Amino acid sequence: MAEHVVASTYKGDEGDAYFEGRGQDKLLHLGYHLQAAYYLPHLSRDMDVLDFGCGNGSMAAVIRDHVASIEGLEVNDKPRELARETFGLTVHDKLDSIPDDRKYDAIVSNHVIEHVPYPIEMLRMLANRLKPGGKLVIMVPVEDFRAKRNIDWKAHDINRHLHTWAPLQFANTLREAGLEPQVVNLVSSAWSHKLFFLGRGLLQSLAGRLLASVTKRRQILAVAVRTKE
Repeated sequence: MAEHVVASTYKGDEGDAYFEGRGQDKLLHLGYHLQAAYYLPHLSRDMDVLDFGCGNGSMAAVIRDHVASIEGLEVNDKPRELARETFGLTVHDKLDSIPDDRKYDAIVSNHVIEHVPYPIEMLRMLANRLKPGGKLVIMVPVEDFRAKRNIDWKAHDINRHLHTWAPLQFANTLREAGLEPQVVNLVSSAWSHKLFFLGRGLLQSLAGRLLASVTKRRQILAVAVRTKE
């Protein structure tokens, strides 16, 4: 991955502090079951998959049971090692470390591209890693004025998001990157480690939707297919 397309948030000591602050130093495996549920309908058991920005590998570990194979890409050392050691995943440190002839049936990405300084360039690079007809399944947060955490600027904002999109603009962004949108939908859902005592299943899912409603947190789920050779 070219140096200039990696946000400073992910690098060095600042990157370590970011991932620890986001709980990436802990394995939030149960929460990722909820997030993985949005991706699984768009994947199949014959697919080779790359999880772009896989963090500690928790979501990739869930998806692994439903696809032919999954690898991860994570630029920060600590969560990358967690993913390797805990789940036995193959995790690359940058796109350039993946052989040029290695292509994927699908690339999944969960709340990553909003941290990238040049998202269209990054999406083009991901599109080039897809097989012809391969798909990108991606979720990004909607960070507008309605989300309670966005009412005022905070000097110590832990999220460090650089971009946000509405569905129309995100679809246009995907097209500019050489991907043809198939699905671009708003999703109202959120989860917190504080909800884990509810266990996996309907109760926690409902609690997540209630949390999203209270905090006005929304996401975009997009599925796009590689169109350019």
